[in-house]
Amino acid sequence: MPFPFRVHPRPPVLSLDFVSTMLTTILKELKRMSAILDTLTQEVAAEGTVVQSAVTLLNGLSQQLKDALASGDPAAIQKVIDAVDAQKQQLADAVAANTPVTPPATEPGNVTSV
Repeated sequence: MPFPFRVHPRPPVLSLDFVSTMLTTILKELKRMSAILDTLTQEVAAEGTVVQSAVTLLNGLSQQLKDALASGDPAAIQKVIDAVDAQKQQLADAVAANTPVTPPATEPGNVTSV
């Protein structure tokens, strides 16, 4: 039975131009990936700032309500309620804009490919 494929006596020689082109391509790709990583790092930092701002806002509202309740002054309580109501839609829009859309969860063993 004849051998099914050709056997070369020696492997092909890579030219210096080919190696140089490949290295240049690899370096360009590494720079592009580095830029993507930098952008992602900045976005993660910004998300942390958004989350911290929301925590600060909620802590401030909580303290204002506690202070208003402790004062026993219905007008003070109403002032906090009015302030919240005045900015409710703006806050809801900000939360919606910064909330990622997540795909529906899959059951174990029923994994879909991406």
